Amino acid sequence: MKLKTLFTICIVTISLQANSKLLDKIQAVFNEKVITLSQVKRIKNSIAARRNIIPQIYHSTKMTNKEILEKEIQKFIVRNKLEVMGLIVTDKEVEDSIADREQKLGVTRTELIKFLDQNNLTFDEYFELTREAIEHQKFIGWVIRPLVSVTDQEIKNYYYKNSKNKQTIAFSYNLVNFTIPKSKIKNKSLLKKDLINFQQNGVLPDYLKELETNPLGHIGEDGLTSKIKKALSGVNENEFSNPILINGYFNVFFIKEKKLIESEDFKRSKQRIQNILIGKQIVSISKTWFESEKNKFYIKYFF
Repeated sequence: MKLKTLFTICIVTISLQANSKLLDKIQAVFNEKVITLSQVKRIKNSIAARRNIIPQIYHSTKMTNKEILEKEIQKFIVRNKLEVMGLIVTDKEVEDSIADREQKLGVTRTELIKFLDQNNLTFDEYFELTREAIEHQKFIGWVIRPLVSVTDQEIKNYYYKNSKNKQTIAFSYNLVNFTIPKSKIKNKSLLKKDLINFQQNGVLPDYLKELETNPLGHIGEDGLTSKIKKALSGVNENEFSNPILINGYFNVFFIKEKKLIESEDFKRSKQRIQNILIGKQIVSISKTWFESEKNKFYIKYFF
């Protein structure tokens, strides 16, 4: 019987002890490959175990027959693409991957088979699932990942939308801190003015003889208290801040350098956000890619 004729029948029959018995139903055809109802049911019955093995493919433990068929067809499309690219996953590669996993988990082959049996999987099925996982990894790395591009602006937009901090940039300062006991200051408004004069003419008033100078060096805005940040707000390079009282001492800050940098919270979040956005793009681009590739094959559904 020709394969084309088989496609139109949609039912596989076999002769068993001279009696014709309904055995299976065809659910889909991909080129010359047939996907039957029993295969779909078998996948559905072991979906939880499959999700544990390859969660990147089986995202949920509840899938409809149509969703399972789509996964199977995508598997064939991926395999075809890798073959064209010369990236065929050999049995040895699969066996090596399984052996490596056994070693990491500290289990023997017998123990692995027993575990698979308890989870409604045969070793042959596990072997092919491992092949599928390797193929998926190569497919993402060689076909989809080069199509993914995440910009700094997209990362900043995501951060601003989802972060409580909402600050992608912050100031970095090179500061010198001038401190003097509160008891030595009679007129706080003169302190900044006298420091400016001292910077210009080198003359320090007598009441500032106990003034201490502390170079703080480079420090990010995230490392400053809210009180100090407020004092530095609007102050430019080579300028003094207004005096603020901290623990019984007046503090005046001289800004030697001031520049914008990424905030510490944003820098900590940046890689995580990039990975999230890359993951979303991979899903989106893969979906579009599969829809486009389907046109290159003979695909027919029977349900």
